Amino acid sequence: FVSVARKGETYHIATRLPDGRLSWIIDPGAWKNLCGADLARQMAQAAKDAGLKPVETRRAEPLNVSGVGKGSQSCKWDMTCPTALTNADGDTRIHAITTPVVEGDGAHLPGLLGLASLERQRAILDTGARLLILPG
Repeated sequence: FVSVARKGETYHIATRLPDGRLSWIIDPGAWKNLCGADLARQMAQAAKDAGLKPVETRRAEPLNVSGVGKGSQSCKWDMTCPTALTNADGDTRIHAITTPVVEGDGAHLPGLLGLASLERQRAILDTGARLLILPG
């Protein structure tokens, strides 16, 4: 769970699926992807367990982000991780997601799938049917 505070109120947002599978939040309000170190480690381990190879790349300069977690957060590395996605017909394919990883106070953050990635994939977000459509 992630706690979000607004004017003295706190909301708890579930960031895992009910069956415990790892998941991301579709966030077209965020320009880039972002992921907490805890989820990054869990994704990397799941990929390794499936015989796939995640890649960690040290950033030349840290990326500072704000608006998530407490104050400003620093991302010193990026992760590219194989990810299995299942389509509406039940077919599962391996894709990869690349994201800066937040450490420290932001390590607990969920994965945020940002607008740049959605645009690259020509994504269609059907809010009525609660579907993310990735053409092709």
